Amino acid sequence: MTTSTDLTTSTELRFTIWPDTNTDGIITDSDDALYYLLPVLGPTATLVLHRVARHLRYTPEITFTVDELAAQFGVGATQLRASLHRLQMFDALRPDGDRIEVRIVKQLTRKMLNRLPASLQADCPYQPR
Repeated sequence: MTTSTDLTTSTELRFTIWPDTNTDGIITDSDDALYYLLPVLGPTATLVLHRVARHLRYTPEITFTVDELAAQFGVGATQLRASLHRLQMFDALRPDGDRIEVRIVKQLTRKMLNRLPASLQADCPYQPR
């Protein structure tokens, strides 16, 4: 029986690509992700998403301990877990069995767009449908 990854207690995080047919949105390991997702997701969550998505571009799976991944961003385990939870709240990742699936393309929702500063809203090419 496979247990589900608990983002609040797991010591090891195994990331894979979220199988998704969506190709309309922000590529999560792009410069645009840093530009448009950072004001919504926050800096640590955005950087974690970007880094993990970049790894998944080259390998179908990547595993980190919580402490190892946290250290890559200069934060502690508690802040990393909060960032993972935030990514889950914004539908950028989800636990699935013993792994965490990560979106490679993230659609911007109307609520997310409204959270951007006005200058970014005006220039954003990723308008919600």
